[in-house]
Amino acid sequence: MKKLFALVMVLMVALLAVSCKFGTQSKGTVTIYIGDETTQYTVRVKDLENANNVKDVLDYLKENENLTFECVDSGYGAVVTKIGNLAPDADAHEYIAIYTTNEKDFSVPPYDTSVTVGEKTFVYSGNGISQMSIDDGTAVLFVIESW
Repeated sequence: MKKLFALVMVLMVALLAVSCKFGTQSKGTVTIYIGDETTQYTVRVKDLENANNVKDVLDYLKENENLTFECVDSGYGAVVTKIGNLAPDADAHEYIAIYTTNEKDFSVPPYDTSVTVGEKTFVYSGNGISQMSIDDGTAVLFVIESW
C-alpha cells in the first residue's frame, strides 16, 4: 500500500511539473506593429483573461489602450477591416495583410513572403487573427497591401 501511495504521489508531482511548464507556454509578451515599427503595442498575455489568439489581444487593446480596431466575421474567421490608422481602400484593391514572427502561423509556399521591419523579420500569416498563436515573443505586423 505504501508503494502504491508513493507511486501515486510521484506521478502527481510529475504531472504538476509538466502542467506548470506547458501551461504557461502561451504566456509572455505579444507585440502588435501597425504599418511600421513606430506604432506598436506590447501586451503581457498573462495579464489578459482567457486570451487564446491574436484577436483576443486586439480586443484587449481596443478596450484598454484605445486601439482603433474593426473586424467582420466571415466563413474563414475574423477579417480585419481597420486597425490603427490603416483603412484599406476597396476601390484601389487594398486589404490589410498580416505578417507574424510565430512559425506556427507562417503561410505555405508560394505565399510565405517576408518583410523586415527594424530588426524583425515577419512572414506572411497563413492564419487569420482568430487562429493565430500568442506564444511568448510573438510579434504581428499589420500593413496595407493591394492585389
